[in-house]
Amino acid sequence: TTILSDGDYTLVVTSADASDNSNSSTIEFTVDVGATAGNGNNGNNNGGTTTPDSSDDDEETSSEISSTTIQIAVLAIILLLIVAFIRVNRNDTEDDDKWS
Repeated sequence: TTILSDGDYTLVVTSADASDNSNSSTIEFTVDVGATAGNGNNGNNNGGTTTPDSSDDDEETSSEISSTTIQIAVLAIILLLIVAFIRVNRNDTEDDDKWS
């Protein structure tokens, strides 16, 4: 991965579906790799305070189910649906359908 050089950047994320509906989101950010604490850039120090804010306790806890587990479950469901559609397709071509 190449490192971004100093400067202002704009990231645009665009999504589209098969019906030609689209949506985009934009975020602007600045990269300053040469920043040090002496030039006014204090980094992420909570505005000069080192004590946690009262809102820090209100953060949501992370889920016990990992995203990898969810992805595997979704892929398994999709695979089962594909197999079911293939079986239904094969039964549609037979003339001796026992359900009609």
